[in-house]
Amino acid sequence: MVACRFCKDPECAVACKQGALQILPEGGVTLVVSKCKDCKTFECITACTLNAITMDMKTKLPIICDNCGDCAKYCPHNVFSFKDVK
Repeated sequence: MVACRFCKDPECAVACKQGALQILPEGGVTLVVSKCKDCKTFECITACTLNAITMDMKTKLPIICDNCGDCAKYCPHNVFSFKDVK
């Protein structure tokens, strides 16, 4: 999986006709789950030129990395780490 690069003008948000991907002031997007329903076109996924959005096949919602670090925290193989850089 490719991590979101927090684009300043994210094409995925523009492509979302439901308005479910809201642009963050610092770049990137956040998913508003209540607005992401009955789409079935998944235009946000195809609009991301980095292929950083995948689909959760169970929930039918897009998965977008928000750099929370949980993936590193729960990786059973400790193959990567997440550091807060300020």
